Amino acid sequence: MQTITNHEFEALVENAKILEQDKRGGKVFLTTDNRIVKCFRAKRHSISSNRIWPYATRFMNNAIKLKQRGITSVAVTHNYFIPEKSRYAVVYPLLPGKTIREALQGDESLSGTISYIAHLHDKGIYFRSLHFGNILLQPDNQYALIDIADMQFHWFNLSLFSRLRNFRHLLLYPQDKAAILAYGKNETLKTYLEATQLSKLSQFIFSQIYYRFF
Repeated sequence: MQTITNHEFEALVENAKILEQDKRGGKVFLTTDNRIVKCFRAKRHSISSNRIWPYATRFMNNAIKLKQRGITSVAVTHNYFIPEKSRYAVVYPLLPGKTIREALQGDESLSGTISYIAHLHDKGIYFRSLHFGNILLQPDNQYALIDIADMQFHWFNLSLFSRLRNFRHLLLYPQDKAAILAYGKNETLKTYLEATQLSKLSQFIFSQIYYRFF
């Protein structure tokens, strides 16, 4: 991690488009040379995991782990700390593509996305920020993940509990739940089970609990 001054940070985001912001200012910037600058707040007056293990560093390490598991995601080029702003930041080239939420405005089917989620689970990846705004459909019709600071990586495929908890988290977003209902909750379940490596018994248990989420 490199420490930079506020002046250097302002030069980095000069003329950049603000994609996300909060009351403290910009959180995600798109620079003029098509790079993303994503900022994370450092808590000033508390000792927490965020101070010891900043989200910017987690983000960068998760990108490396995803690549090792064959999952396309961002490629972090810089990891910064800006003391004057009490913020961390990562920089990476903009990934091409549309979010699944954007793609669903056209004729895109959820079939591939649901299969992709099953693929993540089979690879032992628990994506805490799972929703259709954090999965990209790229121009070559392959998938990629963004906003990857909060993840867990397991040596084996995810347990039923973790899969169901992750799926329930997805359904907390009204827009995404509506998309699943439009695709069909039965069809969603069928697509997931056809793509997963779960045993027949585990698939049966998954099915019984799945319907309780609606």
